[in-house]
Amino acid sequence: MTSKPGELERPFEIGGVYPNGTNLATLAAGPRYDIGIAGELSWIADTGLLMTNERISIHEYMTFDTELAPFNRTVSDHDDDAFTRILVIPGGQGGDGLAVSGDGETVMWLIRTSHDPNNYTVTVRIAELEGLENESANDAGRPLITHSARTQSPDFPMGFSLSEDGSTFAISLKSGHGFDLYLMDGSTGEEIRQLTTSGVDSGLENLYPDISEDGQWVAFSSQAGADGRPDLHVINIDGSGLAKVTDASDVSEMRPSWSPDGLKLAYQSQNFTDDTPNWDIYVDEAEVILDVIEEANASSGLRVTTIGNMSVGRLFVKMLDETFQKGDMIGIITALIIMLAVFGVVVAALIPILIAIVSIFAAVGIIAMISLARELNEFTIIVTTMVGLAVGIDYTLFIVQRFREERDNGLERYDAYNGGIHCQPQCSSQALRWPLL
Repeated sequence: MTSKPGELERPFEIGGVYPNGTNLATLAAGPRYDIGIAGELSWIADTGLLMTNERISIHEYMTFDTELAPFNRTVSDHDDDAFTRILVIPGGQGGDGLAVSGDGETVMWLIRTSHDPNNYTVTVRIAELEGLENESANDAGRPLITHSARTQSPDFPMGFSLSEDGSTFAISLKSGHGFDLYLMDGSTGEEIRQLTTSGVDSGLENLYPDISEDGQWVAFSSQAGADGRPDLHVINIDGSGLAKVTDASDVSEMRPSWSPDGLKLAYQSQNFTDDTPNWDIYVDEAEVILDVIEEANASSGLRVTTIGNMSVGRLFVKMLDETFQKGDMIGIITALIIMLAVFGVVVAALIPILIAIVSIFAAVGIIAMISLARELNEFTIIVTTMVGLAVGIDYTLFIVQRFREERDNGLERYDAYNGGIHCQPQCSSQALRWPLL
């Protein structure tokens, strides 16, 4: 993310934070001039490299090696240990767009011929990233879209996003009095389909699209005019299933970005109810988006069905929850019946089950604390519950069996109890070996 603690104006630095909001840190700082080292950022797949739009003495697109963070960039242009120049933007021109495909093989950028909005020509270009180094942003790759301020309008494209393999891209283009989203061919720049029509119909500005990793969804921000406060929306890649994700009149939410697994949506937000509104980074689970879609399905005659990692993951987790809830209930009831048969007394039968349940709650609490530091698999709680019940009840049966054996051998109650406890490691290993034999 671009970062400038306590301030809204440029120049910007490169910052980072964990998805759970911890470990906020500056990854790279540089000369404090113009836009700085972090005009725009885009990950290059899982290489650990970030592509950034830098303007200090000259304007250039560069890569930053995050393995060298924290890093202090002292040069005003050219390469250093952490930064490598990919594209050079000639003097007097500008670049206001950057996207890298999910596989890290294709890069798209925007270049404009001047800073005068009445005279510039804007070009969106695309190229293979491999082998691209220290080249002119005007000449590298191939042009896909050209927009002239003189013959068309001073409103140039407001954000674009490449698909996972770079074969298509979504872009925000001027449409009537607003902006609409279009899906375009990554080879030719030709329109495949128009995704939204509220720009030309109602003057809304649909901006900064981002295509999910599975290529099924486009997230974007939409606002009423240049001074409106944007909210987040999602739409299917075929233009169906438009859904509003956020709706707060006093908050601006914009520039959404999908996580690589398509299960989270990060975005920047500015809360105007604060005394000094600043931009912060938020992350929403995809559950929120799917809830919005299901609510729309329930209240309208149009049925929207979703596919992709996000939807399949949600369905998978739902099925797991339902299956294991039933399994846990069946397991507890079965265990209770067995305990009643062994002990013959309800209170005694309930004690090992209650102890197992308390142990499970304690284990889940520990897991919750661990999950604050690292992401855990969705099976963790399920396995913890299964093992907790099994171990709690099985060890109780081991102890009772040993107690009864010692009593049958003629020991007094207290001595028989000690024999059952002290034998536990040996008895447990024997019990585990028998099924293998």
